[in-house]
Amino acid sequence: EMCIRDRRRVRGSAFVAMIRQFRGVSVTRLLLVVVVAGLALWFLAGPSTWVPSTPADSAVDTSLSQLEALLTEMEGKIQSVPRPMPRPSPGNEPSGEETDLNAQLKAAERQIEALAEDEDDQEQDDKEAKEREQKIERDRKQARKMGRNVLAPLNTGCYTCTNRECCCRSVDSRYTIHGPPYFGGSPCVPALPGKKFTSGGVCEPELWATRMDANTMASCEIEEETMEDVVRKQKARAREAVRSAAGSPDLNLMWVTDCQLQLEWSSVLLLWSALNVGQPGDFSRIATGCETAKQRKFVSEAMETVAEIFNAKHRVMVQG
Repeated sequence: EMCIRDRRRVRGSAFVAMIRQFRGVSVTRLLLVVVVAGLALWFLAGPSTWVPSTPADSAVDTSLSQLEALLTEMEGKIQSVPRPMPRPSPGNEPSGEETDLNAQLKAAERQIEALAEDEDDQEQDDKEAKEREQKIERDRKQARKMGRNVLAPLNTGCYTCTNRECCCRSVDSRYTIHGPPYFGGSPCVPALPGKKFTSGGVCEPELWATRMDANTMASCEIEEETMEDVVRKQKARAREAVRSAAGSPDLNLMWVTDCQLQLEWSSVLLLWSALNVGQPGDFSRIATGCETAKQRKFVSEAMETVAEIFNAKHRVMVQG
């Protein structure tokens, strides 16, 4: 019996020491200790069924009861303490060098994005400049066909012209200023005689004038005089001369030519000779084949020039 009691004391002392050793550990270990303690209690309680109870056994039982109460109290305290949030391990925290490297990488990415945007803007500018140069070249060709010139230097406006002659042979060249809309390529148009545009000038691009001051805009086109108009005027002058003359001459000289230059000189020479010798009567020239107004005007002015020399303009008529 003494051996049994000694064995129980040793086992109880070892168990208490083990519990004290596991104080402050994790809940999992504490539960493991409780399980071990339960097994120990069961083992210790088993033989007592046939061993007579003694005062020493009562002391051990009291110690075990106190131990169980202590374990229950410790378990309640452990469960009431809030668990701390997991912290990143030292290996996962970025170091100072890694932080600097990340900042440099972000700065490089921003620089690359800025360079890409600048490159896109430069490509767009180059494209617009190329299209503008092509338009200027087309406008120059078109201006030459119209008998005009694109104003130089570049970005010169029609308002720089101060007379009709300059205005009607010019084209605006403001392709990059005073817009949009830009007036580059627009023919210049003059104001009506004696008037000015609302801008204060006498010449503006057609694009501006048609929108802003169409009532003041004049035309650069020269009204061509047809041969019929020339003949009608000459006949009117001739009738007026006949009415003012004392009598009509007995002889009228008439000849037919075409619009060739050599025949023009022949007609001029014939009229000059007749008037120079004092040939009486009227003179009529019939010109054929004069297809353009310019040719008809040349024929009429040549004959009138000779007639004015001898003050016989009312006696000369040109028909065609």
